[in-house]
Amino acid sequence: MRKHPWLVLGGVLAVVFLLGLAIAVAANALSNQTDDLWAKISTAGVGVALTTVAGAIAAGGLKFLDEKRSRDQERRRLFHDVVAAYNQVKACRRGMEALGLVGSGVPSPRSGTNLRAEEVKELRSIMSRLDDAQLRFEALKREVHQSDLFRNKIDVEQELKLVEDYINKVALSNWQKCGKSVWENEPADVLQNLGLQEFHRFFEWNISKRLDHLTELLQAELFGGRR
Repeated sequence: MRKHPWLVLGGVLAVVFLLGLAIAVAANALSNQTDDLWAKISTAGVGVALTTVAGAIAAGGLKFLDEKRSRDQERRRLFHDVVAAYNQVKACRRGMEALGLVGSGVPSPRSGTNLRAEEVKELRSIMSRLDDAQLRFEALKREVHQSDLFRNKIDVEQELKLVEDYINKVALSNWQKCGKSVWENEPADVLQNLGLQEFHRFFEWNISKRLDHLTELLQAELFGGRR
């Protein structure tokens, strides 16, 4: 019964409707005049039946619109959260490029020099923001899994999982193991263990393309197609 409240409500309304009609028919059979008591009861029975139907339709329509509006708001909020997390990951990638740690012209982190204090500070800030973005993707994946907001729920959840797995396994797991070696005046060679160049090299395929597809899925749910 908890899973099908509309069936219970529909059953109750049907009983009231039929009861109203039964009263109207019975009273009409007993009526001898158009304005006697039985005629009035018959009219009242018809009124009860019609009012029940009209009220049910109106209440059902309002409830449907309210639930749809609430559902759309939740889906838009999740869509915006996905875009915000994606932008944060892209900002982290650009920060790595600005430090000269990754890029098409960077085969590997520089060697033969020591890390400067400002480099260490910026890299730690970048990795902290990347960790925050990964946790946001993980939370969004869990939210999609536990809700029924999307018709393509499995596809949406899968894309979120692939993105957060890539961030976690390629960048953050290495940082967790080797980040303790990244400090001021340490040899820059320690950066080679972080896997940041690999993270950058396959970024387009494992993050950008995944999130482009996810964006199309969410837009189709919200707006009926890609815009």
